[in-house]
Amino acid sequence: MTKRILIMPSPVSSGSVGSITKTVGLAKLLKSMGVDVRFAIGGRLAQFVRAAGFIDIDCPVPIFSGEVRAIGNVIDFLSWAGLMEPEYITHTLEHELAAIRQFKPDVIFAHSRPTAAIAAAITQTPLASIASWPTHPAFEANRSHERQYCDTYNAILANNRIQPVEHVAELLFLRSNLKISPSLPELEPELSVVSEIHYTGYMLDLQKEPNWMPTWFEPWVKSPLIIVYLSVGALNPRIYYDILHDTFSGTEFKVLCASGFHYESKHRDHFDLNDNVQFIEYLPMQNVIERASAVIFHGGQDTMLTTLMHGVPTITFPGQHFERLYNATQLERLGLSRLLPIHSFRRSQIRRTLNDIIDGEEHRKSQEFARRFRLYEGTLHAAKLLTQLT
Repeated sequence: MTKRILIMPSPVSSGSVGSITKTVGLAKLLKSMGVDVRFAIGGRLAQFVRAAGFIDIDCPVPIFSGEVRAIGNVIDFLSWAGLMEPEYITHTLEHELAAIRQFKPDVIFAHSRPTAAIAAAITQTPLASIASWPTHPAFEANRSHERQYCDTYNAILANNRIQPVEHVAELLFLRSNLKISPSLPELEPELSVVSEIHYTGYMLDLQKEPNWMPTWFEPWVKSPLIIVYLSVGALNPRIYYDILHDTFSGTEFKVLCASGFHYESKHRDHFDLNDNVQFIEYLPMQNVIERASAVIFHGGQDTMLTTLMHGVPTITFPGQHFERLYNATQLERLGLSRLLPIHSFRRSQIRRTLNDIIDGEEHRKSQEFARRFRLYEGTLHAAKLLTQLT
């Protein structure tokens, strides 16, 4: 009998695409193994699912706050993203339960989705989730917010005779039957205390997507190529468009900046063959990372893992975001990256740091780390774990 897996990616609608791209990569491998895969996702993110040839079952899209603010802990993030609103929680759970009853999955796979743990418990469906130390209740920044929003979720848990939580973050992965960390012990050593944790090294879509490649890229690109992706955070497109032009115009570097589906992005894809700084809404990192001499990014996990796999040194600007700051700190601790404060996003600092890491220790250590990193089976390991879960 064909195994069925229902994937529930993070539904956050602010413009970040990391959760959907990693789960689409996983879905492709599962499909090649004969697994029937569907997604429970709504809004603009569903287009990625359809473009990859998978069926999406519609779910509500949370309304994020739309304000730029410090995201100091996991509760701040869930609140900012709209995942703590009672009406959203209720409607999402209804849709998830309907999706489960319609598709009848053997396994649910979830990422940053508290309601998934409730839906899995109600339907008694095995649950696998992505685990990370910054989203664990014991992560230092999360400890002072133990009871915040618990009443909202505990009311639903009580109605379904499910054990209450002392911290909403318990629902992210601690109640899962299978806990998958798309990371390494060197990057998230604290996570090793969690029982039944499986480090897979990475969970990425490694297939190149030629349909996403703009026709101007090959005639334009030269080495050294610098890739910039800053996601949604303190550095918004209105700021970094001008600064990147000021920093790199007329230099030897070719700079490709992807804005993602940023809610403040007013630019559309811009191209001038004579301009060495180009902006694009979306471009799969796996299509261009092999050409990169360095990457400037926000500290997000997927970009981090992609650079580690290819041995590319980085500069991070995580700002006041708990998870990105943790990732950036770990990279710098290992000598693979330079962590800079937001106020250093200026021409002189960027140029000086970039020259240092391209020719310095960060480049050498990144190459060494990549050789160890590739020993992990990554997404394939995660797919095998899911097919074995009963």
